[in-house]
Amino acid sequence: MKCRKPKKNTGMLVLLGILAAVLLILVVMTFRLSRKSQIQESQETTESSEEESTQAAVETTTAETIQEETESETREEAKQDGYIIIGDSHVVVTDGLGYGVYGSAVEGVVYNENLFFVHTGLDPVMGTFEWLKGDGTAQIQTIIEEHPQIGDWNIISIHGTSMVTMPDIAARYIDNYEKWINDTFSRYHVYMVSIPPLDEKAWKEKHPDVPRDNESIKAFNKQIKEAFPENYFDYYDWFLEHDDFQDEIHYTGKTYCMLFDEIINKIKTQS
Repeated sequence: MKCRKPKKNTGMLVLLGILAAVLLILVVMTFRLSRKSQIQESQETTESSEEESTQAAVETTTAETIQEETESETREEAKQDGYIIIGDSHVVVTDGLGYGVYGSAVEGVVYNENLFFVHTGLDPVMGTFEWLKGDGTAQIQTIIEEHPQIGDWNIISIHGTSMVTMPDIAARYIDNYEKWINDTFSRYHVYMVSIPPLDEKAWKEKHPDVPRDNESIKAFNKQIKEAFPENYFDYYDWFLEHDDFQDEIHYTGKTYCMLFDEIINKIKTQS
């Protein structure tokens, strides 16, 4: 007698096989989806980190730039203007003048912080002019070179008292000042101050053989003013109101202090 295999068991096995295959497919798909999600999250995290790093780098660079600009502005603000007053006997400055000045390593120069006085003293007539063109100019250049902490310079000249009666002396000064303005000190500011009036009566009594008068001084001043109207300070009338003479041609230290203070304040107002 032949034996027959039960059909029910065979059908059950086939069904189980199909279910197992479907389950396997679902597991594989779930794994793949999970893996893809992890990769996306990793990419997003990396991109976010890169963006944050880039932003931080930009912020750092910006902060450094701002700091450098601030430091540069601070250094510029720390620099102060310098004033060099150069002249003949009107600028023979001593401690009694009121500025508390000090002797400089440069001969013929005294100073107080950013204020410098350069003078010839009492030289022969043409010696003063030649000094202004030569050694006087050289002394100004030395002062500028030795004080790099000063950002801008104002050069103020008060010259010509001893030479006002000489022919063409104003033209000589004009030529020299033009060279200063256009060449030697073209980076800075050059000013001229009018020669103050003298005590004519006292001068004639003490120097009867040396011609000098206020008309000659006014004529000299007029030529300098016409040549440099924007660089000229006219204080002739101002001196007439402050006629406290020390001698026949020089004023007191107090008057010169007032003069220099007014000129410097005027320059500050203009700048």
